[in-house]
Amino acid sequence: MDPLSGAASVIAVVQVAGQVWSLCWKYYSDAKNAKSDIERLMGNVLALQNLFQHVQALAKGPGAAKLVASKELIERIALELEQEFGALQKDLEPSKKKSFLKSIGWRLRWPLQKEDVDKVFQLLERHKTSLITAMNCDQMYEADSQEQQKCLSRLPDAEGAAYNHRLWEHEDRCLPDTRVDLRQQIMDWFENPEGECIFWLNGMAGTGKSTISRTVAWDLAEKKRLAASFFFSRGRGDISHAGQFFTTIAAQLARSLPALRPLISKAMEENFDILKQGLSEQWKHLILSPLKNAPAQSIQLVVVIDALDECDNKDDIQLILKLLAQAKCLETIRLRVFVTSRPETPILLGFRNLPGEAYQDFVLHDIPLSTVNQDISAFFRKKLSLVKSEPGLSSTPWPDEPTIQRLVEKAAGLFIYAATIYRFIRDDYNSPEEQLSEIAKLLRLRTISKTLASLRSVLNVPEVESQPIRLFHPSFRDFLLDSQRCFDSRFWIDQKENHINLFRECMRILSELRQDLCDLREPGVSVGDIQENIIQRHIPAHIRYACRYWLSHFQLGNANQEDLDRILRFLEQGFLHWLEALGLIREVSNGVLMVRALDETLRVC
Repeated sequence: MDPLSGAASVIAVVQVAGQVWSLCWKYYSDAKNAKSDIERLMGNVLALQNLFQHVQALAKGPGAAKLVASKELIERIALELEQEFGALQKDLEPSKKKSFLKSIGWRLRWPLQKEDVDKVFQLLERHKTSLITAMNCDQMYEADSQEQQKCLSRLPDAEGAAYNHRLWEHEDRCLPDTRVDLRQQIMDWFENPEGECIFWLNGMAGTGKSTISRTVAWDLAEKKRLAASFFFSRGRGDISHAGQFFTTIAAQLARSLPALRPLISKAMEENFDILKQGLSEQWKHLILSPLKNAPAQSIQLVVVIDALDECDNKDDIQLILKLLAQAKCLETIRLRVFVTSRPETPILLGFRNLPGEAYQDFVLHDIPLSTVNQDISAFFRKKLSLVKSEPGLSSTPWPDEPTIQRLVEKAAGLFIYAATIYRFIRDDYNSPEEQLSEIAKLLRLRTISKTLASLRSVLNVPEVESQPIRLFHPSFRDFLLDSQRCFDSRFWIDQKENHINLFRECMRILSELRQDLCDLREPGVSVGDIQENIIQRHIPAHIRYACRYWLSHFQLGNANQEDLDRILRFLEQGFLHWLEALGLIREVSNGVLMVRALDETLRVC
């Protein structure tokens, strides 16, 4: 017999834990005002008792050889727990007087205060975590056979999904003195055993969601509590869709928790075509079932999912949320999920369909602007001090406080703006002082062909060329439209003149509309019965735009009599064709509003 299996301290822990549990049970029915504390304590005591029973069983079997590295740690924990359980037993042991009163019908009063229970709970939790870590490190539950490794290597693992992948190496994390309250709230959620299964951090573009999720992932990894991570990114191969989402999570779980390896491997063997099956089946067999059937170890882990809104299938987004919420039923290995996204409709609907107790949300752009500005100010001070330390810069104080405050104001609460300004200032080919001076005049534009690549933080440049380039931050638009600020006439935009030009182009496009635009040859067919690809083929994006926005451009532009004549010809010749097009693209209600607005506009003219 291995010495560890017969060590007095290991046996004593099993015995005294059972005695403490029994004492707690005696109080449970009487001490009604302390049931929650008693339940927590009983659960932790039982978990530790089960772990040490497992240690004994392993030591007697073929797994004994795996105990070499952690033997000393296990024995030390056992000795400490024996003493701590013994002290707890003395506190809980009823006196003769209490035993007598109990025998004649008096209720026992729970002798521990809540703060005492919290202290004991934290102590036992620390020992439990240390023990589980040691057992996992030594792979005490079951050796990883070559067959298991071969089987697990078949799991598709999306390139770039993990928080620490090479792709994200140079992306920022939160500075130590920023986002303090929010990060603490996230940690409180994680550490609370009664907390919701999912924490949803949502916010508009540029509010710093990905920076926070990277920080949370690194923090959890340092605490050995990160189960897996998946960072979605639109247009980047396997991380732009959910095709390999659950297989990637399963692969990372197998790496972070060795106890799951044989269970995941077995699931793949029993479901040989699991990699071809849907997300629901992959979640059920590769993740949920292994977590349910894992060896007893009361531990809480987190999956971090960043930018869920960048998953390119709306149905997959809602299904993922529905499946992840099922993790709430797990007991031995409790799984929490930290999700970040924009508050877009598919995700809002996905969360709306979950029970209220399944998730907790936090709206990032609702944080008071004063708080956000403090963090952005700290960001500028830290980052620009690094630029200042580079050789070749003058020794004068730089930048001064008023300049930093102006930069903070320009950021308007968006971290992406601050990060873009920082990258602009530390341009390798220009002096940081000159770059900052350019920003103080707002930013000087170069030709689009040279700057698009470096402006992706303020311009949404889609991978598909047919889609429009959009602005992230309103200050860029304001710059282009203000002749007093945009000193280069090549880039200044005359807003009214451009609006009327767009109106005239819309009129030209609408003049080409005709009856039965989609060549259906069935006048009574319902729009709902028409395949979407047919509508898209016959009514492409530029026609949809013209149908929807011609009046807005007319109202905002410098119209003349010729423009009024264009509208008259349109109403006489193409009005019914326009209504048909609106019906096909499901915009009839907007068309009605446009007709009313046109009537009011023409009355003024």
